[in-house]
Amino acid sequence: MNIVEEYFWQADMAFQSNRLNESCQYICQAIEHLDQPKLTLEQLELLWTVIPKVITHHTRSIERLVHHHQSMPIETEDQADRCWKFIHCFDENLIQGKNDIDHIHLHRLQADLYLQLSYVSRQ
Repeated sequence: MNIVEEYFWQADMAFQSNRLNESCQYICQAIEHLDQPKLTLEQLELLWTVIPKVITHHTRSIERLVHHHQSMPIETEDQADRCWKFIHCFDENLIQGKNDIDHIHLHRLQADLYLQLSYVSRQ
């Protein structure tokens, strides 16, 4: 098991134990150490499962992120950075890289993600 797989395994364990923040941190660490061109389907599914929960729990951070606000309170900066990493990684690995997932599934996930972001940005 390489370092990226280890971080994703820890993130999955944390997520299953309902420790969302810990799971987010592990995923961020995995993304920072990413040396493979594509994520596995299981890793993408975990990433996709966490994104809506991050959006739900950190609405302010996402809203500020969507509006590209330059000055964010310190307490939300980490959350926004984390969300940005998730979105970028998801976009790069799934949407741009196609990652062997059928196009219907791909477009549904892409639409869901941007729909949630646009909903949050209007609140």
